[in-house]
Amino acid sequence: MDSVHVFPSKLIHGLLTLGNIHVSIGDEQEIADLKRNGFYGRQLLDPRRVPSAETVRSQFMLSSYEAIWLLLAECLRVTDTQGQNIDVEQCWTIFYQADSNFYLKYSAYHYLRSHHWTVRAGLKYGVDFLAYNGNPNQYHSQYAVVVRAIEIKTSESRITRLNTLEALIRLLGLVSKELLICDVASPSDQDVATPDCLGHLDIQVFSFRRWAPQKARNIDLKTMDQIKKTKKGI
Repeated sequence: MDSVHVFPSKLIHGLLTLGNIHVSIGDEQEIADLKRNGFYGRQLLDPRRVPSAETVRSQFMLSSYEAIWLLLAECLRVTDTQGQNIDVEQCWTIFYQADSNFYLKYSAYHYLRSHHWTVRAGLKYGVDFLAYNGNPNQYHSQYAVVVRAIEIKTSESRITRLNTLEALIRLLGLVSKELLICDVASPSDQDVATPDCLGHLDIQVFSFRRWAPQKARNIDLKTMDQIKKTKKGI
């Protein structure tokens, strides 16, 4: 998994558009660099179905979480449509204004990336992220990640009831994934509108999977027969 936490080999130039980062480049090598070193970004259109290479390049997008991660690593330079530079604090403010839970999800993204997981969007399975132990083009995701806030009354979790948790675990079991819950806690007076909050957040991670009795047994039938015979002899 060495390539999972490798950053792009050179500075990437991005254009901020509608709350997302679109990578605007002069050649295709930067997109290839992002895909190869860290598996960042996604192509919005199939390159085989668009008329020009320029259209393809304009449709390659980084998520807001990927953008902040790369900005903090000084691997990304962002400008707006007027050509003005936008630093990491300004980007964070824009993303936070669009989603007040941005700090929660980004802190979980940062935690997983820092522990060498490839992180992708989890909308397909109704979760926040999917975590891959390697190249997502070669392996299936191992974890479906749900991010929850704790100690913050205004942030309600989607998963609070046991029946909801059980239903999600059952669903993920059908696609060979485990549920990973990231609980993010912050002091009640913490300002989460800037990236400075990252140093004051506490993250606890729990994994869940459906228990299958027939797979969990560690006593074979021969041992069971011995137990039965012992009981008869008493």
